[in-house]
Amino acid sequence: MEKNSKIKNKKIVVFSHDAGGAQILSSYLFSKNINKVYGICKGPALKIFQEKNINVKNLNIKKAIKIGDYFFTSTSWNSKLEKNAMKNLVNKKKKFITFIDHWSHYKMRFDFRYLPDEIWSFDLSSFRICKQIFKNVKIILKPNFFLKYAIKKISKYKKNYNYKI
Repeated sequence: MEKNSKIKNKKIVVFSHDAGGAQILSSYLFSKNINKVYGICKGPALKIFQEKNINVKNLNIKKAIKIGDYFFTSTSWNSKLEKNAMKNLVNKKKKFITFIDHWSHYKMRFDFRYLPDEIWSFDLSSFRICKQIFKNVKIILKPNFFLKYAIKKISKYKKNYNYKI
């Protein structure tokens, strides 16, 4: 669904609440040098997107779906934000990708009547579980964008001159 050169100049819409999914989704956008998106970020996701200097122009779900070109969701087991977005996206026949950040609570993270076109997994365990659970959804194993982001950020730290092991 997503192509590197094509996604940069499109209207990207994100729906994200929980920290884990927000870290991977925002790190993906950061890796593509995308710093302006539309949609809804609430809870821990707000701070995570801000830390990476990704501006999320808050729109209600209907308006975000109307203006968007590419749609990404993370998942939550506690918040209904993403499930509500998925329902609206499916009802409007919009293709979207869901970033799965964990290998548990899938029944709480998804309403199985409203599934994404693709699920991106970032570790082998969740990839295998997704393949078993989501038979009619394209499951893709991707590199962990947050891990790459964190390693790059950590590698910029300099040791103190007086540092001793």
